[in-house]
Amino acid sequence: MRSYLAKSIFVVLGIILASPFPMALASSDLTFRWMEVLVSRVEPTYRELHLLNYRSGLTPTGFQVPGWVNLHEYKVGDHLLASVGINNTLIAYLRKTPPPTGDKQYEEALRRLLAEEGRIP
Repeated sequence: MRSYLAKSIFVVLGIILASPFPMALASSDLTFRWMEVLVSRVEPTYRELHLLNYRSGLTPTGFQVPGWVNLHEYKVGDHLLASVGINNTLIAYLRKTPPPTGDKQYEEALRRLLAEEGRIP
């Protein structure tokens, strides 16, 4: 009985280690990347910030914000340094930063965002 149990555990362990599951853990869904972004929308009800990566022009879906962040401090057009999830929609770190001076991509993105809101930059 004991050797049958040991063999079964060994076989199951071998199947788990041979499967792609450990590789999924190695390239974790909790990988984050630092980005300079603009806030394109604030959703306090769902605790989400929609961010615009003005360098690439990508606007991903809303990112979930940690509970310690007061979303009422953020508004459309704020320039942020954020640690955002690569394979998830989480924000690990968020900080307002001064906007870059002389960056044409930033200025154009900000102008478009504020125009969409009906505010003139």
